[in-house]
Amino acid sequence: MKNALTPFRNIKFNIYLFAVLALASLVGTLIPQMPENPDRVKEFIQNSPKWGAFFEKIEFFNIYYSWWYIGLLALMAFNLIVCKIIFDKFPGLKTFKKEELEPSVLEKLSFQKSWMTNLTQAEFLERAKQALHSKRYTLKVIQEQESENCKIFASKYGFQRFGSWVSHISILIVLAANLTGALYGFRETLNLTEGTASRMQNRPWTVACDKFRVDWYPQTSTPKTFASSLRVFEKGLLVENKEIVVNEPLEYKKVRFYQASYGPYLKEARIGFFLRKDPKKSPTVTLRLDEESPVPGTPYSLRILQFIPDFSMDENRQVSSRSVQANNPALQILVSRNGKPFKAPWIFENFPTLQMPPVQKEDEFILVLAEYVPAYYTGLQIAYDPGADFFWIACSILVLGLMVLFYFHQRKIWIFLSKDSLTLGTQIRMGAASSRGRSFENEFLGLVQELEKV
Repeated sequence: MKNALTPFRNIKFNIYLFAVLALASLVGTLIPQMPENPDRVKEFIQNSPKWGAFFEKIEFFNIYYSWWYIGLLALMAFNLIVCKIIFDKFPGLKTFKKEELEPSVLEKLSFQKSWMTNLTQAEFLERAKQALHSKRYTLKVIQEQESENCKIFASKYGFQRFGSWVSHISILIVLAANLTGALYGFRETLNLTEGTASRMQNRPWTVACDKFRVDWYPQTSTPKTFASSLRVFEKGLLVENKEIVVNEPLEYKKVRFYQASYGPYLKEARIGFFLRKDPKKSPTVTLRLDEESPVPGTPYSLRILQFIPDFSMDENRQVSSRSVQANNPALQILVSRNGKPFKAPWIFENFPTLQMPPVQKEDEFILVLAEYVPAYYTGLQIAYDPGADFFWIACSILVLGLMVLFYFHQRKIWIFLSKDSLTLGTQIRMGAASSRGRSFENEFLGLVQELEKV
């Protein structure tokens, strides 16, 4: 079985897999996503129908919930399991393995030192304990009864050997949390005007916006604060209510309601239908957005097509709004005669006599924006991610694992004591190893000098 899994250990495979995931995430950042920005997605498709259709087919507008992105996450998780759990050995709970308990281990170590001392083993052992404890080493002493030899095993930061495993397992949990969110979570947007309510797509709940407010910085069109007073209903019962602002969402059953955006909205407008031949009989029509109303006593009917709070037109005659504030309000009115579209002029509050296209001599009427009632809609982003808690816990553990791995380098010291039959002193053979060899060298040499003075 291991032979079949060997290709997953290939470094190139890991690099390519990570690069594809990173590229997919970059695409998801650059291209508008349907759950967060459905209006921008529709605009993209309208402006680039060929690319829009292609991106829609390969799920570029919903990358993080697409089958192929979820498959890449699953493959990354499987790859981690293969590399770390199947092929790598767990470091074990023992700092010193069985084969490291004999003097022969010194031959494999980078740092070694041997010398003689006139101290007895007991005296040297006591002094060695003091020196090692002062440097925060943990000691294990083995006294051999038959040979009367003594072995000292000292270690520091032994937990560092688990850092790699903790980090890899944390990454697995992060991937699992993302997979859980992609499979069982959702994101949706909801636009509400003041005093209206709407039903959610992914939950049988109703969300109502009682009030929306926006505060501006003085003498600017930059919003300082915008907030929505929301109520959430489940089965007709009020279950949660809160005024939300950016970064302070309402939460109910782990579903979060974020204040994401806002925009201008037209409640209603009064349009003066000025009859040029008989001005005294000129009627006034009250209109709401996307509602058609007949003009009394005429074969005409009116309908509002667009509302622009701060009208602007570029050199290509493309209409846009310079800001969301009502600095230059304009309405585009569709005029129909006997049920058939006739013309669609723009009319302005600040310029009552102006109409685009201009009024012609043969025109029977002139449209005038008599009054309008502006408002704002609130844009809510609703998100549910069942893996979010596990994600943040795993990220915290991952940071901890990386800190352990890179900042706490394990140090191991072996000291073998044997009685010298000629001098009746003690033969000392000492060795050490560390994952950070150069920085550990000074500590090892300093410890040797301290013990040689004993």
